[in-house]
Amino acid sequence: MGSLSETFWLLKRGALIRETGRRVYVNAAGKEVLYNHSAASKWTYRSDGAVAPAINTAADGVPFASPLPKFYGGIDNSLTYKNFDFALNLTYAFGYYVYCGSKAA
Repeated sequence: MGSLSETFWLLKRGALIRETGRRVYVNAAGKEVLYNHSAASKWTYRSDGAVAPAINTAADGVPFASPLPKFYGGIDNSLTYKNFDFALNLTYAFGYYVYCGSKAA
């Protein structure tokens, strides 16, 4: 893994509670915290229901993987025949992670 500044930081999640549809997150202290957007206090501890501090990536995130490729490169070429030009540009990158936050459930 690269340096910490070149790393995706993600939140630990527990299982989704099917009956209520509530998300379960794990904070830096290892305690499970429930999120409920429609409740007055959106963040509560799973164990006793007490109000919990909001989960955020800066305080509760853990390093996951590097977005920087391990291998990358490319090739360029151009051909000219009479009044026609043809240009080819191929690039590649391997060994990196892509994070799509909109796909998070």
